[in-house]
Amino acid sequence: MRHVWCICCALLLCVASVSCATANPSAETIAPLLDDFLQRTHTPGVVAALSFPDMERPLVVARGLAGVENTVPLRLDAVFRYGSITKVFTAMHVKQCMETGKLSPETDIRPFFPELKLAGPITVFQLMTHTSGLPELLELPEVVANPAKAWTPAELLAAIGGKALLFEPGTQQKYNNTGYFLLEQLLEKVDVPAKAWLERQREELGMPSLRVEDDSSIVPLRATGYSLTKEGFLCLPMFSSTTLASGSGDLGGNALDLLRLPQFLKRYGLLPEKAEPLRLKDGTPAVTRVEYGGLSYNLDMLEGINLYDMGNGRFFFGKDGMIPGYASQFVYDPETGAAAVLLLNQENACFEAFKLALALLDVERGVQRRWN
Repeated sequence: MRHVWCICCALLLCVASVSCATANPSAETIAPLLDDFLQRTHTPGVVAALSFPDMERPLVVARGLAGVENTVPLRLDAVFRYGSITKVFTAMHVKQCMETGKLSPETDIRPFFPELKLAGPITVFQLMTHTSGLPELLELPEVVANPAKAWTPAELLAAIGGKALLFEPGTQQKYNNTGYFLLEQLLEKVDVPAKAWLERQREELGMPSLRVEDDSSIVPLRATGYSLTKEGFLCLPMFSSTTLASGSGDLGGNALDLLRLPQFLKRYGLLPEKAEPLRLKDGTPAVTRVEYGGLSYNLDMLEGINLYDMGNGRFFFGKDGMIPGYASQFVYDPETGAAAVLLLNQENACFEAFKLALALLDVERGVQRRWN
């Protein structure tokens, strides 16, 4: 497996695009960026989808392999697991229920989940913005001991129940999958399960590849997922049941479909008109300073979506995802209206994929900046 990149380089890789009205950006201009990314991160394959306001149609480029065992080239319409980009869709479902009066930002979750044994209120808004203080689902001792188990919602609720909060709700912000698991369970109680919601919304969303993943189905066109060993060699990922990712990371699909997200983020009020951070109970901004991999920015987690303050008045909205075998990035530039989606079949390259997404968005500006 350590020589997989040699195989990739020797293979005739797929480069194509949905037709583009302008010569720049093009498959030819971004292919070198993708090739460099694959080589640096030891990633088998990546699909990039770009949308710019002056383009007649989006640009889609595929490079590398969908499966290294049989050197299968990656297709433009290859399906990947989205990971935490799922949270964006869960937030959209919540917003729909708010429009119809089934939920509100201040809905207290205690009447819906008595098994959690919560001493005080936790609101839907706090679940959506990672300010609930609930313990992280994926770090619960029961889950850590058996991540491959097909956990039932009742078992996970029992595991969460009675656990101490990490902080008073609304006073801090800490990334939390538990909140989105609970939101999915709440949506099932007041509306419909995620699968039924997707079927109901499929025509409006215009995302035919979108699906709820499970542990046993054979999914046509899905790329095989990989990880890296500590020594940096490609390997198969640890298996973790998708039941743990309900509402937080269990959706999958192709890259082109995700490019439609900005219009629905705007439609449901998930894409703010002003790039302003969330405020905690005491009025302070819920901002985390990120200094990693040569990149520096302020991160703020809004309702299902992230706000990235890169400094010098440069802002992006987006969401990343990582699940065993896969990583994903969705980044939107509110200044230009451009969007970039990256789907890759190597989980450890998620942060590098964020830097690549920023670089691809700069192609439209004619900026030769390297985000590192």
